[in-house]
Amino acid sequence: MFRSFKIAVLFCVVCFGGVVGAKAVIGEWSTATLPQARAYLSAASVGNQVFFAGGRDSSGKSSNVVDIYNTSTGMWSTVNLSQARWGIAMASVGNRVFFGGGQADSGASNVVDIYDTSTGTWSLEHLSEARWVPAATTVDNKVIFGGGGQYSSSFGIVGISDVVDIYDTSAGTWSVTHLSKARVGPSATSAGNMAFFGPGESSSDRNVDIYNTSTGNWLSADLSQARQFPLATTVGDRVFFGGGGSSSGPSDVVDIYDTSANTWSVTHLSEPRNYFARASAGGKVFFAGGNNGTLNAFSDVVDIYDTSTNLWSTATLSQARSDLTATSAGNQVFFAGGYSGSGYVVSNVVDIYTIPEPSTLILLGMGAIGVLAYAWRRRRA
Repeated sequence: MFRSFKIAVLFCVVCFGGVVGAKAVIGEWSTATLPQARAYLSAASVGNQVFFAGGRDSSGKSSNVVDIYNTSTGMWSTVNLSQARWGIAMASVGNRVFFGGGQADSGASNVVDIYDTSTGTWSLEHLSEARWVPAATTVDNKVIFGGGGQYSSSFGIVGISDVVDIYDTSAGTWSVTHLSKARVGPSATSAGNMAFFGPGESSSDRNVDIYNTSTGNWLSADLSQARQFPLATTVGDRVFFGGGGSSSGPSDVVDIYDTSANTWSVTHLSEPRNYFARASAGGKVFFAGGNNGTLNAFSDVVDIYDTSTNLWSTATLSQARSDLTATSAGNQVFFAGGYSGSGYVVSNVVDIYTIPEPSTLILLGMGAIGVLAYAWRRRRA
C-alpha cells in the first residue's frame, strides 16, 4: 500500500513538474523528416503551415528548397525560392511569408521572396543592399530586416551592414534606417511597437538597438554580459536574449527585458551554449540544441522557461545538434535540421513538441489528485 502511495506522489510530481520546478516536462514529442537534410536553414509559420527554407545541403551547396509542413494533416509539400541561399532572414505578416537576403553560392543576396499562402503565388522584392545573415522581425504590418554582412565566396566577409530595411506591407513601400553599429548575424524580435536587434558576431558587444516604429526613433540598452549571437524571442511584454558566445566561451546567461516595467532581469540556461535555436509558444520560451564550444560537442537539451511561473524545466531533442532552426505554430514548436554527430553530418530531423491545452493539464492534475487521495485512504485503512 505504501508503494502505491509513492507511485501516486510520483505521478503528481510528474504532472505538476513545471509548476514546482521539477525536470519533468508535460507535453508530447514527435518527429518528422525534412525531405532534404540541411543546416543553416530558416523557419517561420503562417496559420497551420510551417516553412523551412534554404540552408546548406550535405555537399555544402546553398539550397532553394522550402519544405512546408501542414500541422493539420501532417503532410509535407515543397516549393522553391527564386534563388538558392542560406542564412535567410524570415518573417511573416498576415498570410504572407518573407524570405530576405542570405548567402548564395555566388555571394550575398538582396532578394526578398514573398510567398502568399492564400493563393500559393510568389512575388519578388529587394533589400537596399545585398547581405548575408541579416535578422528579421515584424511590427504590425511592417517587416524589418536589419544588419548582415557582404560576403564573397572568394574573399569571405568583405563588409558589415548597419542598414535596416523596412517594408510596409499595406503600402508596398520600403524605407531605410540604421543600427547604431554594423552587425553580422544579429538576432531580432519585437514587442508592442518596438523592434529589438541584439549583438551579432562580436563577442565584445552587449548593445541592443531598439527601434520605435511609431516615432521612428532609436533607443539603446545593454545586456548584462557581452556576447556574440545571443538569440532573441518574445512572450507578451517580455523580451529574452539567451546564450551566445562570450570572450570565455559559450554563455548560459538569459537577459530578460520587461517592456511594461522598463526593467531588466537575469536568469540562466541549464548549460552554456552557442549556435542553438529558440522559439516561443504557449507562454513558454524554448532554447534548444547548440554547441558548448568543443568540436562535435552538440547538445540535445531543450531549456523551457515558463513565463507564468518564472521557472525552468528541461527536455531533450531526439538528436543532439547545432546550427538548427526553430519556430512555432499554434501549440506546437518545431526544431529542424542542423549538424549532428562526428564530422558535422547534416540532419533532416524535425523534433515537434506539442504543448498540452490548459484543459488537459487540469484533467491530468485532477486524475493525479484522485489517485493520490485513493492511495492515502488505502494506506490509512
